[in-house]
Amino acid sequence: MSDHLNLQSRSDLERACEVLASMGAPHLPLMRAAASGQIALVNITDPAAQWPEQLLAGFNRPVVVLLGDDLEPSRPSTLPPGWACAPMLRSWAVTAFVHGAAGETMHYRGAVAAALMCGRVAFVETASRCVRPWANFLKPMPVMAFLPRDGVHPVPLRKGGVH
Repeated sequence: MSDHLNLQSRSDLERACEVLASMGAPHLPLMRAAASGQIALVNITDPAAQWPEQLLAGFNRPVVVLLGDDLEPSRPSTLPPGWACAPMLRSWAVTAFVHGAAGETMHYRGAVAAALMCGRVAFVETASRCVRPWANFLKPMPVMAFLPRDGVHPVPLRKGGVH
């Protein structure tokens, strides 16, 4: 089993775009940019995953590494020391987004724009309580941090509720 989501074929990427569009998912700009060949997108969701050095070396276009750590309540979000790839992510990226709020399409459009300008973008999706530790860990690079306007992210699951 791979530690990284790596959709290589254009048809795989286009199918993923169709699914995201049908769901109204805010991630759609990232996937569309990858499907069109503007950027490469690597998704890491396992804190034990090693840094995908060889995979990244194979790209000749801007890259967004999306570290998906907002899986609560399935798995609590993890601070940077809990991610095996975090030190390499910090040294690799030119700029970063740390996202601990409800997803908005413009946030992901911003990541595409940053990748086109800077080449290497880290995008960390996490719980709101982890935003500041991640932002501090990634400094001194420029970091755009997103927190909820009110409350916390993800929203705590009510008894008997479904996310």
